[in-house]
Amino acid sequence: MKKRRLPLHFICLITAMVFNIQLPAFVSLSQAKGQGQAIFYELAISFDIHTQQLNGTAHLKIPPGREISLFLDGIVPTGVMLKNVSDSPAAFSPDQMDHITIRPAPVAQELFLSFKKQVDDHHDNFITNEGIALISDWFPSPSEDVLFSLSASIPKGFVALTESDT
Repeated sequence: MKKRRLPLHFICLITAMVFNIQLPAFVSLSQAKGQGQAIFYELAISFDIHTQQLNGTAHLKIPPGREISLFLDGIVPTGVMLKNVSDSPAAFSPDQMDHITIRPAPVAQELFLSFKKQVDDHHDNFITNEGIALISDWFPSPSEDVLFSLSASIPKGFVALTESDT
């Protein structure tokens, strides 16, 4: 097995999962109060350790008149659907997209995105039997501030840690 040099803050996390979310793209619940037009972003992820793959779903609730893009650096969409509250769902073709942009609409919209990301042995991100670290570009990154929720199904014996601003 290849030896890996880890920064000091990873030493105690050999069997832990780490999420280091780039917080400037997110707002806390206290910051969102008074923002009647906040975009809600629910992210759910799971891992396949044997194939070193991250699987996820993103669900965004977008108020009327708001625009948002999701940047997909290395993320492969497996399904994308946009639903206008007053319309029937519209499907997108996920072929070779590097971002998804939802244009403003006079009604609320919901975006449903399922995705996968191959996380090969890399200094920023890795998925192995010894641990999981996700440091950068591991989820569809929003262009706007959002109210964010994260849930993760983690392998047995792992512990989940995440950075938070609260």
